[in-house]
Amino acid sequence: MRYAICLLALCFATLAVAHELVHTISQDDSVVITLAYPDHGAFSYETYEIFGPDDASPRLTGRTDAYGRVKFLPDRAGRWRIRVFSEDGHGADVTVEIDRKLRPKSTVTAPGGRIGRIAIGVAIIFCVFGAVSFFLRSRTK
Repeated sequence: MRYAICLLALCFATLAVAHELVHTISQDDSVVITLAYPDHGAFSYETYEIFGPDDASPRLTGRTDAYGRVKFLPDRAGRWRIRVFSEDGHGADVTVEIDRKLRPKSTVTAPGGRIGRIAIGVAIIFCVFGAVSFFLRSRTK
């Protein structure tokens, strides 16, 4: 039973990380967000939505380019939200803070990566506990 729980926990942990995206933001006159899978494969030709500060509906929609990039020119200061997603469930929600000079100054990444790493850590702990338990039981028999 313990081994089944360990295997199940490990499966759920890998699913949590499977939909993670890694992103970088470069600063120039425009904002360029480059998205990739954790194995460095580009997040190419996937849907994105860009919301300006206090916008209820997307200001701009489109698809990432061949290199997984989203590029836009902000027209006002504030928090800009960029949602990028694919049909199979991968995606990221990135926030870029634009200062008065209309330059990106900070980023906040989506919490999906952190949650995935926590889930993997918990699964590893369960697996180690199960292996130690199995080893100790086999020695006492």
